[in-house]
Amino acid sequence: MPAPLNPNLWGVVQHDPDCIPIGPLNPLPVTGGGGGGSSPNQPTFACNQVPVPSPGTAVQLDTQAVPNGFQIFVRALVANNGTIYVGPDAATAQNHVVATPLEPGAFLELALTNVDAIWIDADTATDGVSWTVEVA
Repeated sequence: MPAPLNPNLWGVVQHDPDCIPIGPLNPLPVTGGGGGGSSPNQPTFACNQVPVPSPGTAVQLDTQAVPNGFQIFVRALVANNGTIYVGPDAATAQNHVVATPLEPGAFLELALTNVDAIWIDADTATDGVSWTVEVA
């Protein structure tokens, strides 16, 4: 069995849209290049905090469209008392063996078309996440 990951690094582990950590076997996809390939800045952003009222019952994040080329920033609240589990559906978020864990203050960025594609579960009632995305 491999050595456990350093929990101090969990907050900076990037994941692809399938919740697989970026690494040597799953490299970070690079698109575009110099000049003209980037998305223009958006005029504003949307954000919210979403708690998990009852551990073991996953909560879907808010409905908010994400402009093409932008990512959703999801951060476990710093005041959380336990781990948040992130998944693409309720069943995955509730399965703490396969869900992406976020310790208090840890974050991930996901390139999805809507914030509501993200589900969370928690070890502790009222723990939750904040999310932010640029919008048109």
